[in-house]
Amino acid sequence: MIRNFTQLFLIAATCLAVSCGKQECKNTNPVFDANTPDSKPYKAELTKQLAEAEKNSVKYWINSYKEVDGQQYMVVDITGNGFCATAQMAISPEDTKLQGFIKAKGKGYSGAELEGLQYGITSDSNGGHFIFKELGGVID
Repeated sequence: MIRNFTQLFLIAATCLAVSCGKQECKNTNPVFDANTPDSKPYKAELTKQLAEAEKNSVKYWINSYKEVDGQQYMVVDITGNGFCATAQMAISPEDTKLQGFIKAKGKGYSGAELEGLQYGITSDSNGGHFIFKELGGVID
């Protein structure tokens, strides 16, 4: 009886682990394959893809934390219909929804889904810049 219960528990835990989490990245966009996320063509294409995508078909996942010249970033993996990409999203130490993420410098958050993510995009000669605005929640 205990052996059957243990086997059932292990099967259920495995199924749960497989069904949750980040989806496999399936990219069909050659711009994302040929460029790096910090390049102007990559950022321009990502901005275009996000503008054209249906909002409910795009998913956001925490990749990592990054700091460059004193600016903090949340690196976000983005998946949509036919593309997967990465964006550096500028964050501020005052962002109350990200206090845990900032304090931990992203450790322990990798792979968590971002629900209700809102951001702005500004453009200059270096391409688009993603700026965090609001977050509904983090789903681990």
